[in-house]
Amino acid sequence: MPCPHFQITICSRGKGGSAVASAAYNSGEKLFCEYDDHTKNYIKKKDEVIAKEILLPEHAPRKFYNRETLWNSVESAEPNYNSQLARKIILALPKELSDEDNKKLLREYCNTEFVSNGMIVDYAIHRPPSNPDNIHAHILLPMRALDENENWMPKCHKEYLFDREGKPLLDKNGKQKTRKVPTTDWDNQGNAEKWRTDWGNLQNEYLERAGLAERVCMDSFEKQGKEEYPTVHMGQAVCALEARGIETDIGSFNRMIQEINRLIKSIAKQLKKLTKHFAEINHTTKQLDLEPKELRVFDLCRIKFNERQKAREGWKYPNNAELHDLHKMSGIFLVLDKNNISTIPELEKYLVESRAKLKELQNTKKSLSRKKARVNGIIKHAERKKELEPIYKKAHSFGFGRKKYIEQHRAELEEWETCDRYLKVNLKGEIYQPKALKLEELELDLELGKILQQIKYLKEDLDLMSYAKYLIRDYIPELTPPKEPLSEEQKTDRRDSILEKLQEKKKTVDEYKKEQYNLNRNRIHIDNIR
Repeated sequence: MPCPHFQITICSRGKGGSAVASAAYNSGEKLFCEYDDHTKNYIKKKDEVIAKEILLPEHAPRKFYNRETLWNSVESAEPNYNSQLARKIILALPKELSDEDNKKLLREYCNTEFVSNGMIVDYAIHRPPSNPDNIHAHILLPMRALDENENWMPKCHKEYLFDREGKPLLDKNGKQKTRKVPTTDWDNQGNAEKWRTDWGNLQNEYLERAGLAERVCMDSFEKQGKEEYPTVHMGQAVCALEARGIETDIGSFNRMIQEINRLIKSIAKQLKKLTKHFAEINHTTKQLDLEPKELRVFDLCRIKFNERQKAREGWKYPNNAELHDLHKMSGIFLVLDKNNISTIPELEKYLVESRAKLKELQNTKKSLSRKKARVNGIIKHAERKKELEPIYKKAHSFGFGRKKYIEQHRAELEEWETCDRYLKVNLKGEIYQPKALKLEELELDLELGKILQQIKYLKEDLDLMSYAKYLIRDYIPELTPPKEPLSEEQKTDRRDSILEKLQEKKKTVDEYKKEQYNLNRNRIHIDNIR
């Protein structure tokens, strides 16, 4: 199935980013950066780059087809040490398509979404030799637009504010109020969702043209109505550690979530099959005018078990098969006894209860996962706020040069305010206590582990019921629903055949009880002699 991965980030100089370095990495080239006077050498990545191209809008200068020229020009247009240089997009390409189709797909997407809106696009397709299925693309987009004179435009411009009568609006210092107006609509919040949705739609078009049944859905599990819980994205560093066999917290959490999702999917499918099968058996017994009490689940399983034992009498090594059957039979007995199941209708009721139990476990898992996401969010934002605290304090501690300092550190101060707002909303007036939150995070992991264990137990019980279904169907195939309506004569024949087997069952059960009685009597006699 195609992977829906689609990630948008910003290359910021304030966070150590470099547009030239990003372009060098994506293209697998060696580029010289004029801003820091360093060569960015990523020739070692060359082997995994299967395609790369720069796409320019009509008004862009042709010199920008040179990657080094383009990104050095972008760097020189950003004077501040914390400038946002470029928008980076990483997206997964469908491995089901050929390399040529993927190149056409990505080129069409970039032209439609970005170049048509005046953006310059530098893209590269990667296929790591160590993992050929991980075919993905890196797209790099400048943050600024070009004007008709081939110069980089400001990201935004100042707009003066007026009241309804056309008079200037003044602030408390008597200066006219202004607001920032973006030069382009590239930073609109809705763009990310639009780009993601359009990417999914275009992928599906290409998959359909190729005659493939696979489709990709870019919606979240919640939007799709799925009960599964998404895993946490593992970055390059975590993936590298996991590849070397070193377990990480994120990797372990993802493995647990993947196992829970796999089990839930398997149990839901199993419940559907079992419910349908035993409902059909119950319907057939009613059609044949049979008493449900006659069809005792464990007795039917045990008779088939005895038949299988007799069939192995000529085998050279029957012990392993007998032990396997005995293990299954003891498990079936424990499940039936634990849940007070005797007849087929009672087994149907148990399956309904199991579905309700699975739903309850899913809801508990969702609740715990949300709590864990909240705790992780609080810890992450609190740690980031602590890192930015010196800048915030300095910006509010002196008078002379304060305005210039705030302007230089605007991005960090806005991030500090974002973290502060997040903590106020999520802590709800409580004091941030890192030790208590780490402990809560550990407890949530333990609770998720318990949920996983309960789901495993439910899966084991349903596996045993599936084995019971097989034994009953094999012993009395007449209970299988007919493909066409039965005539009265056929109904009579089926009913007589089933009653005859039930009579044999009764004899077998009576013999078994007699054997057990004699065995117990002999034991008592031996104990009395001792």
